[in-house]
Amino acid sequence: MILGAEDDGTLAGVQPKVGKASIRDWIEQKIPHLLNYPLSDFRVHTVVKGASSRIPSDREVVVIDVGDSALAPHQSKRDYIYYYRVGGRSVPAPLFYIELLRQRLTAAALEFDLKRCTPVACAEYEGGLFLETKLLFQIENVGRVAAYKWRISIKMLSHEDDEFLATEGVISILARWIIR
Repeated sequence: MILGAEDDGTLAGVQPKVGKASIRDWIEQKIPHLLNYPLSDFRVHTVVKGASSRIPSDREVVVIDVGDSALAPHQSKRDYIYYYRVGGRSVPAPLFYIELLRQRLTAAALEFDLKRCTPVACAEYEGGLFLETKLLFQIENVGRVAAYKWRISIKMLSHEDDEFLATEGVISILARWIIR
């Protein structure tokens, strides 16, 4: 979204301040509270004017970059209507569009597979058996949503000398087990 640009491309700009706050700070404070399910993934930028800028000297042009939201659809707090973009305009969203948004996939579909369990060493230890193994896991995203924020949480390994090595989607774990 660009604030300060007319439909014909003229750069009229906006006032640089609202009260004592810069226009950028004011917008960042207002945006999350305009919608039911507050908007959280957005960035506000002011355009840097060049020497031959068409932006008036006492005005600013502001660009608001809104990312995808896992909480969509968002409802306007002003009139309690859901909107969507058609061409260059925001219009009330039809019910089928809202339902499609609610049913969309929002998480990656990861498959976890133990590829290999190789014994490394075995010895008696404190009345039990010490077994060192090398476990090779493969994790694959089989869904349509990118898996860019993920982690592995292993709940059964607790020895402080365990080693975790990850390369190109394959995770190797060198584990030492004591079997009693």
